Amino acid sequence: MASLACGAGFSARDQLHLVLAAPGQLSYWQLGPSGQAQLHAIPSDAQVPLGSLWKLWVYAYLADSQDTTLTEQPYSCQGNNPEEAYCCSSKGESIGRDQALARSCGLYFNPARLNIDAARWRTYWQSRALPPSLLDLKQLGPEHSVWLIELINSLAQLPAQSQAQRALLAVMLGNKGTPYAEQLGSRLRVKTWSWRDTASNPIGGFAGWLPDGTVVWAQAEGTSAQVLNKYAQGLNQVLPNPVPKTDNSCVQVNLFAAYPISQVQTLQGKAAQAGPLKGQFKVIFAKGTAVTITSNGEISLVATSSDKPELKLSARLNEAEYLARVLEREAGPEPLEAAKALAITARTYLLQNARRTPNPNGAGECLQIDDSSQTQRVSPNPARRSSLAIAYWTADLISQGAPVRYHQDQAATNRLSWQTAVQQARQGQNFNQILSAAFPANDLASQYSTTSQCSPLPQARSWLEAQIPKWRASLTTQPGYAPPALPQLCQLQTGNPYNDPVHNRIFARGFYSLQQRLDITHEYLHLAFADYPSGQDETYIEQLARRLLMGQEITHD
Repeated sequence: MASLACGAGFSARDQLHLVLAAPGQLSYWQLGPSGQAQLHAIPSDAQVPLGSLWKLWVYAYLADSQDTTLTEQPYSCQGNNPEEAYCCSSKGESIGRDQALARSCGLYFNPARLNIDAARWRTYWQSRALPPSLLDLKQLGPEHSVWLIELINSLAQLPAQSQAQRALLAVMLGNKGTPYAEQLGSRLRVKTWSWRDTASNPIGGFAGWLPDGTVVWAQAEGTSAQVLNKYAQGLNQVLPNPVPKTDNSCVQVNLFAAYPISQVQTLQGKAAQAGPLKGQFKVIFAKGTAVTITSNGEISLVATSSDKPELKLSARLNEAEYLARVLEREAGPEPLEAAKALAITARTYLLQNARRTPNPNGAGECLQIDDSSQTQRVSPNPARRSSLAIAYWTADLISQGAPVRYHQDQAATNRLSWQTAVQQARQGQNFNQILSAAFPANDLASQYSTTSQCSPLPQARSWLEAQIPKWRASLTTQPGYAPPALPQLCQLQTGNPYNDPVHNRIFARGFYSLQQRLDITHEYLHLAFADYPSGQDETYIEQLARRLLMGQEITHD
């Protein structure tokens, strides 16, 4: 067996063995704490400890296999097992699949607890990339070693990879005091592991992906936490900042929302045709001013059909492009740490305030928001690479807690001042310190967080639980009805009520008024018909919600 515990260029105590594997490109780095890096040929016969990486394959099996014999339930900590320290912070707490993966809760993924059948496990993985020795369920444990190349190939093809990436972003945020994301952003989506070498010395590292699907594996002396702390600075210099592999996000922007448009022309003076715009155009406003915009088809000209026809410009962007355009319109990509703080604030504001509608291009939702000084201003032109790079580096990061706002030069409680942020960045503060000063009650978090992001509404959930049996007879007659597990009801901080199908949650204002109960019913129906076309039909969902509430007249609060 070729050992990766030592190598040329650095002593064993002073190097991280890092493998990056993109399609058709495999690189093996020996990396020092301050960034010294040497590129080597990867040993073809290297074996490495599996450690707690075995949980990644159980996670993928649970998420993808559709094994009806599984008995997956949240793990509830009773306080009688020392291993629960990896699962819960207190007795009585329960933990779900995503949290368990990020926290490395082995008790959750115990195959016996989940009722994973050894024969079904083998059958499922035989047609998928898996280190062959792990086909035997009994070999699935931290003490097992695997060929490094087999491990990398398996991670490259692992089912439910996007779900795992979302869950594992929490690892970058979990370091008490100084999250790893301060130096690394959201680029690493990895499962950490710790074990010991033949001399019983601690070794540790991580494995997973970059957002573009590049497989990452690393090992050094020390526990996984020690490894990340020691090599974060060096990793920041070596890791690329890739474009996400898939981005199905959708942001629909009403451009120039506060300025009536009188004409949209080509640069040759011809009236632009309604529909997607490609090229450069002159937008002339009712007050006589004009701007030139560039569109590659993402901006559409819409002529409303009413007694007083209006011209509108609507842009459909992915989240990264939207945030990069906000950054360019509101401030700029420099200084870098201030720009990172503003990008995270703008993402948080978008999620807190946008209206949610079905995504016309596929599954999920589209966030609708105006381009306005009352919301966020958006550049009508494609973003530059420097601004996009900031959006990618901070992907999925938010400031979680109180509602956020920002202003060019006026700071206030829970309002970031760009001018102040610039001064702080020039004084050496990083983006998280800038955010903490502007939003003292907030924490840096993932937009996919399943923990503190939800402030429960237990009475609203109890009300919904009591209503569902009463609705069942009516709903079972509707094509496509597939009742979800009872959703979690969460307090909506601002914006319109919405549902979160990824985590089976509904964000609502409450349930005391008839309108609030209608909102909950409406969002529940979106979850119940999520896999059927009617689930995307707002008119159908609203009418059905009203019928379920026995045709009561709805009075808006």
